[in-house]
Amino acid sequence: MKWLIHLFNGSESLDLNLFPGDLLLHFRTPLPEGDRPAVLDLWQMQQPGKLWLTSKPADLPPGFELRFDEVCNALAHQMPAEGTLSRGEKTEAPNIWRVRAGDRLAMIGQRPTAEGGVFYGMFDFETAALVYWLRSDGEMPFMDEAMAAAPSEDDAMRVDWARRAFSKVGAMGTPRVIDKQWRLG
Repeated sequence: MKWLIHLFNGSESLDLNLFPGDLLLHFRTPLPEGDRPAVLDLWQMQQPGKLWLTSKPADLPPGFELRFDEVCNALAHQMPAEGTLSRGEKTEAPNIWRVRAGDRLAMIGQRPTAEGGVFYGMFDFETAALVYWLRSDGEMPFMDEAMAAAPSEDDAMRVDWARRAFSKVGAMGTPRVIDKQWRLG
């Protein structure tokens, strides 16, 4: 089993194909311990779709609005005036993760072209990003579709995949960059 590790620095957005059965896990290594990663959330895809990883406002999902306290640095100065930053409630949805610098994301799924028929991918975040998935038609999933992305505890193969991901994140050690809050920019 070989892991493909990608350092996400926010310079470009990524969109990846998702297939039914894919497992995605969001990890954060808390400080001061630094050696025991926590699983913040996980998705098991029930249908095909697209996974997006982005730090760019142009690639945010349909209906997502950044709040004034969610942008910083150069991005705050690049945002057009009215209508692009919200003063309202934070946009939340079960198909959206706010990934901070230092977080890691594992993506595991069956692929006939991968070694052993399983793809093992790990994203190591140097910067904050929004991670979300859309249906194959490019639209946000309905609430029942998003909630159905919870894995079954009876699925021995995906439980094994999750254990392998946890082990890999632990072996990677403490992230080089850690941010305590989520802000794009």
